[in-house]
Amino acid sequence: MLEFFIALPIGAIIGWIIREIVSDRLARDRALEAIDATHRNAIELIHINNRKLAGMRLRDAFNPELAKLQHSEKYHFLQIPHILKVALERHQAAINEFRFFLEGDELDSFNKAWDEYHCDRYTHKTDLDKHMPLSAKDIQTSISQIQAILKFTEN
Repeated sequence: MLEFFIALPIGAIIGWIIREIVSDRLARDRALEAIDATHRNAIELIHINNRKLAGMRLRDAFNPELAKLQHSEKYHFLQIPHILKVALERHQAAINEFRFFLEGDELDSFNKAWDEYHCDRYTHKTDLDKHMPLSAKDIQTSISQIQAILKFTEN
């Protein structure tokens, strides 16, 4: 009977030690999982915010020319091609920055929208002015093409 009274506290102490070790290990694992999840969420949030910033820069790059096209009555039709040519470098830089955040089908659609706007005017043509918007219909087409590009910034 005496052995029982000696074994009982020893068993309780050993049980308590095992419980503390297991509990500490579980708490540490849960804390590491929470830290890991927080880290992943922070990286995803940074990616989302950087895409929004690149989208804002893309809109900022196109907005001056879009406004001029939407109010083209203030400009002579022969000024419009020059306005778009001068903005090409700024447009391309913003396109390149935003393109970084796209992948898969979204990237393909974005590239197609850019090519429809850009390639008609600046590449594979011998006479650049020949393919620039010179009529009200051409200007409306350019506006639609720019809006198709900017639609990708809405996500």
